[in-house]
Amino acid sequence: MANEVLSKELFIVVGGKTVARATSYSFDVSQDVIDTTTIHNTGYKEGIAGDLSWNVSCDGLVTRGTVTGESSYYDLLQHMKTNKQPVEVMLESKTAADEYEKGPALITSISKSGGTGEVVTYSVSFQGVGALTTVTVPTPI
Repeated sequence: MANEVLSKELFIVVGGKTVARATSYSFDVSQDVIDTTTIHNTGYKEGIAGDLSWNVSCDGLVTRGTVTGESSYYDLLQHMKTNKQPVEVMLESKTAADEYEKGPALITSISKSGGTGEVVTYSVSFQGVGALTTVTVPTPI
């Protein structure tokens, strides 16, 4: 099977709702390195694997209405201001047998910008606050 490009199939789901009109996203996973260098090392630092962390950021178009099943900029802002609880973020695909990532995250920042004669856009960042898991899209029966 040939490799497929997933960029048009991937979307971000927050709290069960697709983030409305996302135009781009970034997904980062990193691992801390715990320094285990001793006075007996050979001149090179030594280390072992530490904790994992992850974050997601995306950009989108601010819309006037909300399509059923989609979150708007305003939903995300309201959640950040009042709820202060993690949302479940999924970088999801609808193609059977594809794998995608999901996990709990806090909304860490959200901004909106626009200009005369331009569309209004937003940027939102999420910081993972728990385990990131890999899920396989079920194959239809």
